[in-house]
Amino acid sequence: MIIGKKSVMIATLLATVGAGAIGIGTTFAAEKVTPHDRMTNLVSAIATKFNLSTTDVQAVFDTQHATNIAERKQDAIDHLAKAVADGKITQSQSTALQAKIESEKAFMASLKTMTPEQREAAVKAERASLEQWAKYYGIPKGFARILPLIGPMEHHMQMRNDRREDRAETRK
Repeated sequence: MIIGKKSVMIATLLATVGAGAIGIGTTFAAEKVTPHDRMTNLVSAIATKFNLSTTDVQAVFDTQHATNIAERKQDAIDHLAKAVADGKITQSQSTALQAKIESEKAFMASLKTMTPEQREAAVKAERASLEQWAKYYGIPKGFARILPLIGPMEHHMQMRNDRREDRAETRK
């Protein structure tokens, strides 16, 4: 009888955990969570955990984000200055790259108001335009990677498209 009770308890526990996992999975699958939502949730969780003001925690995140952007910008400027000093690119190419980086900010901001399909089409068109621009100015490939849509974001976009393709194949 004791073995029977243990078996029933284990089976009940497994059924409960399994049902909970299915419910949670369904909830997460139906819910679209944006990176902004994730960050807001993180700020709220930290504020709650450490009994802080959400506004104060958000201010720390905002300050750190601005600092990171400034550091990345300075790193790019330093990288370009060294490339000019080493004779890898000209000062004119460096100036053109810096101006293009600044002009891309408006494009990146415009993506926020687009649907995923519109965003994907706009990014694809802008990436082609940037590649032509880099070719026109004779910017070597390694330096064109400083531009958001040719460098880090291109890698991110490719990974996202690969995941979409994997999900599409799984559904078939």
